Amino acid sequence: MNFIKKYGTLSGEEKFSIVIPTWNNIEYLQHCIESIEKNSRYKHQIIVHVNEGNDGTLDWLETRNDIFYTQTNENVGICFGLNAARTLVETDYILYINDDMHVCRDWDKYLLDEINSLDTNLFFLSATMIEPKTNNPAAIEFDCGDSLENFEEEKLMSKCSSLEKNDWSGAT
Repeated sequence: MNFIKKYGTLSGEEKFSIVIPTWNNIEYLQHCIESIEKNSRYKHQIIVHVNEGNDGTLDWLETRNDIFYTQTNENVGICFGLNAARTLVETDYILYINDDMHVCRDWDKYLLDEINSLDTNLFFLSATMIEPKTNNPAAIEFDCGDSLENFEEEKLMSKCSSLEKNDWSGAT
């Protein structure tokens, strides 16, 4: 197995190290990272683990000096990928996001506010997913599309702050 690490550039102001595993899913990865850049209040370290990368992902990442990545030439799975990406973490907080996720506006402000309200540094927080159809008790059902082709970003952005979900125990 070939294992590569590529370091990006940090400003020193980053709040979270966001680890994103991907497997030949460049369009969704680009969309995910775009949503982080567009909807974050703070700067973050973005770290991608590329399983294979036969779809242009590596070429695209090479054009981005602000994204760190690890890469294996075979699909080693999410667990290995997350552990590989973790070796590049340079902030106090690690956040795991799948490459097919879209973050809502100011997501990081709300997360950091919650972290700062805790009286311990021993915690694991999980977000609430918003899905077009779900039986998942940890998710909110709200249909804004089920693919990049029919994703309605403005619909999500206009409603996400008013969607409610009571606190719950567990992880998504």
